[in-house]
Amino acid sequence: MLQPSTCPDDSTPSKLEHLREESRWLGEKNSFYRVPLTIFFHNGRNRAGVPMQANKQSGHECTGLNDGSKSSVATTYLADAWNWGAEIFCGCEVQFVEKTDGGGYTIHFVWHGSGRSVFADHFKEQLFWVKAKEFCFLGAGALGTTEVLLRSKQHGLHMSPLAGRNLSGNGDFLVFGYNGGANINGIARESSHAPPGTTVTAVIDNRVVDSLSNPLSGYVIQDGCIPEMFNPVIQIMLTLQTMKSQALCCLWSPRREARKTIASLKSLLFGPYAYNGSLQRTSTYLVMSHDSNEITLTLKNDQLCLKGPAEGRSEHFKWIKKMFKELFARTGANMGFSYHYGRHQEEATVHLLGGANMSNDGTGYGGVTNHLGEVFSGSNSEVYDGLVCCDASTIPTALGVNPLATISALSERSVNLITERSGLSIDLETNNQPLNAYSKPSVSWDSQGQQDTKKGPQSIGWQFTEIMHGAALKIVDGTVDFFTPLEDNAESSAISYHLKLLSVEGIQYHFEGHKLIDSNIAFSARKTWQATTTVNVNITRLDGTNVGAGALHISLLDFKNQMRTFRPTKVFQISLILTLMWFLFSFVYHISLFFFRPFVHMRFPQIPTNVTGSKQPPSTSCNITTSDGVQVRLDTYDPLPIQKAGEPGPNSNLPPVMLLPGVTGVGAMHNLFALPFLRCNMVEYLTQRGHRCYALTPRWGSHPTVAQKSTVFDCRLDVAAAIAYIRDRERQKPYVVAHCQGSVALCMGLLDGTIQSSQLLGVTANSVFMNQVFGYWNSLKGITPLLIQLYELLAGNYFPIVTSVKSVLFQRLLDTLLRFYPVGHSKDLCTSTACHRTSFAFGLLWNHENLDMGLHDNIHQFFAGTHTKLMKQVVRCGTRGVCLDNDSCPLLTADNLQRLQGLPILFISGTENQVFSPESTLKDYELLRRKFGERLYRRFLAEGYGHLDPIMGKRAAEDVYWRIFAHLGWCTKDERYGFASE
Repeated sequence: MLQPSTCPDDSTPSKLEHLREESRWLGEKNSFYRVPLTIFFHNGRNRAGVPMQANKQSGHECTGLNDGSKSSVATTYLADAWNWGAEIFCGCEVQFVEKTDGGGYTIHFVWHGSGRSVFADHFKEQLFWVKAKEFCFLGAGALGTTEVLLRSKQHGLHMSPLAGRNLSGNGDFLVFGYNGGANINGIARESSHAPPGTTVTAVIDNRVVDSLSNPLSGYVIQDGCIPEMFNPVIQIMLTLQTMKSQALCCLWSPRREARKTIASLKSLLFGPYAYNGSLQRTSTYLVMSHDSNEITLTLKNDQLCLKGPAEGRSEHFKWIKKMFKELFARTGANMGFSYHYGRHQEEATVHLLGGANMSNDGTGYGGVTNHLGEVFSGSNSEVYDGLVCCDASTIPTALGVNPLATISALSERSVNLITERSGLSIDLETNNQPLNAYSKPSVSWDSQGQQDTKKGPQSIGWQFTEIMHGAALKIVDGTVDFFTPLEDNAESSAISYHLKLLSVEGIQYHFEGHKLIDSNIAFSARKTWQATTTVNVNITRLDGTNVGAGALHISLLDFKNQMRTFRPTKVFQISLILTLMWFLFSFVYHISLFFFRPFVHMRFPQIPTNVTGSKQPPSTSCNITTSDGVQVRLDTYDPLPIQKAGEPGPNSNLPPVMLLPGVTGVGAMHNLFALPFLRCNMVEYLTQRGHRCYALTPRWGSHPTVAQKSTVFDCRLDVAAAIAYIRDRERQKPYVVAHCQGSVALCMGLLDGTIQSSQLLGVTANSVFMNQVFGYWNSLKGITPLLIQLYELLAGNYFPIVTSVKSVLFQRLLDTLLRFYPVGHSKDLCTSTACHRTSFAFGLLWNHENLDMGLHDNIHQFFAGTHTKLMKQVVRCGTRGVCLDNDSCPLLTADNLQRLQGLPILFISGTENQVFSPESTLKDYELLRRKFGERLYRRFLAEGYGHLDPIMGKRAAEDVYWRIFAHLGWCTKDERYGFASE
């Protein structure tokens, strides 16, 4: 259908010859060829019967080609579908899909038809709908299809939790060789005497073809054209980007730089097409390679939000930039590129892939769709029959080349297999008649006796859970609770409305409304107004059936009118004025507690509160002795007899799980993985699914005399001893879930050979592993050790997490100063001294929105004091960026890295981690997959989570634990066949 063809041999644009010459300089002469294009270079008709014109080689392909030569979806697949009887409706923006009772799907859409702009403010409220009886194919591209799926998920369509995750930019990298020595003629324009050629004419194909090389190192380089409308923008951008390098080059190449200056002036004075001007001497390149597949798509305020990692700082892209710098040194050009400058150098891509990724294990744990593109109905292998994604959204990884052919092939394969499975056939033999503006379809629904739906009345697809009468609901009774502390949220209050409503039909309803007041309003009048005038409501019937939910917003005008309606209900008395004044004073006082949060009275640790029932205690606890004679504690949790239906029971002989916590200090009362304040902690989650858990307390939490001398490097011996203990008692290898410095200690042991990777089934490393990139505030604290040295001078070598009003003067003064410890967002301001102290010692450990009152009020139960010697090594490693031994020698060497080969690792990072930047695990992930191949390595970004809350957040079981459990299951399954063969 696409009918690709190469640029004719009798057409040789300057930029094609320039790329050919550069291929020789790069030593890739044999990898250069003219690339197949979906463009017609002669007049004729395509396979769909649509007339096509010869390409004029204007270079306008990337911004809209109107010469009739481009094979687009409209001139191929859509034209073919129309000819075979498909009805095509334009101006329709699909919002979401829902499964219809009895089969099929209902597609809800916004109609942008003629005159509809009058109702633009109500588009999302007045949705139209159409029903698909059996099949619903989504082909809106990686962005469009993913958006529809995410919004469908919000409307109740259950699917894999990986929807919108692990997208790829195809490793795209747009590079400019600005103001070089040759006239490139690489700017798009309509010209009969000097056309620039098509946007892409040729390629340097350096993809790996031998089985011994890592395919992730492959790449292709295509030439390009600067779009005509972007000439002024590109000129300014490249001038600014290369100004510094040109100024430095004047010192040793004054003649060449004088020539470049004259060329720049030509472009500025006579326009971009001036002969020998700087833009005419600029070559454009599009590199396609392999990125980390870590782009995420989410919906925020019903708008699509795209986030990508700092690919511009990755070693792979640094290598590509270095290659181009060496190339431009020969051509005399300066390098300009499409990356944003600053801390975040996101990838600029023209080939977004994924969002509904094809699963790697046939379940919703491994992707969103199966091999046919059918959407999974959850985390299992069940799919929605007939709901099929057939576009770039299903491609699970970067391809390192233009993805058009792959997308088309996968889509056609899906349609072919699904029609065969359904007993349908597709006529591939009959050719279409010549098509033009006056043609009629070869197949018509009218000829088959079908009703002409276009003549029927149009209906709008409004749907309500329950239809209410238009009259207002009467408030029969109700109460309002002001500033009630919320147990589900840390340090927040709510204004709650509890009303009983009565309709004119005599039906009673319950109305529940809440205004959430928390630290998010600190020092912001706008947010304070929003919080106090927004009511989140839920309406139910008396039997608990949900009727409706939403948010009520009070405008300033409505508020003024509301204030004017106050009237006394009793005979005027002075006590009424006093009561009103007291109410207003109390209201302002409680608001000010959140508005001026850092100045509010501090809360010191209290007696343990809000313990959620009786949690599973350790089945056994023992002290194990390490190779250097230190005793550390190891708690064992046997599998529980209660588990979810269909999941393995306690006697299923599943592999054990070892849990390694981060630094929690000496004498912490609870292990991070077994906190009694959570509805479901990680120990419960795993033991309920049949796994025996071993929770280690390393020497940093042992006897004070041992802890004060220990380092993270020493703790690798604790991990090794625990692994040996488990291997002696279990038939299967242990799987390790490691957090923060527990993960670092494990890594140190693996790198220096103390721990053999063959002893482990797999690893989940939360937050950090080999490479260590501090968060912003931690990086400032770690610039110099003076902060720790000053503390040691004033208070000794022990930093307590628990303090009280009776603490020594210095500690009380420190508590006062830590009120103002900088946090990334006002929502993380709080009054807990224990929380402040953990932030000062380690960095902000969590997003406060992921903690409930029980967790936040009991921080002192799972954090205790720690010694400064350990903290010094943590700072040294974070400042140097890698694991260090006790002599500050890097452990991450080429020889040591080989010891990790064959060990499956899942890296987890919270997107809002302020202790270690998510770039820490990104570097590890990229390093290992490019060194050993990508099969054994996964990375998961916990959206909205910080450093520690992926382990002990109030919703961690739903948001994070499933990913660890899925990786554990994958390792268990693949251990039977071995990894060596891959």
